[in-house]
Amino acid sequence: MKLIQIDNDRWIASDTIAEVSVNPQANVLTVRTKNGVGHSVHPDYGVGIYKTADRLIDEINKAT
Repeated sequence: MKLIQIDNDRWIASDTIAEVSVNPQANVLTVRTKNGVGHSVHPDYGVGIYKTADRLIDEINKAT
């Protein structure tokens, strides 16, 4: 198990993540865990929503 930093203040276990979805209209990501809990994540500072999603997905894939 590896912790993934989803924003400045939160980390979640990589093996609990079920999906990452992008809502471009709201400029927010949702990281949903296997138990159904959704975590809203704003883009990394100075980085767009899709690059932030790519970073998270890359970290998740490397951890599993």
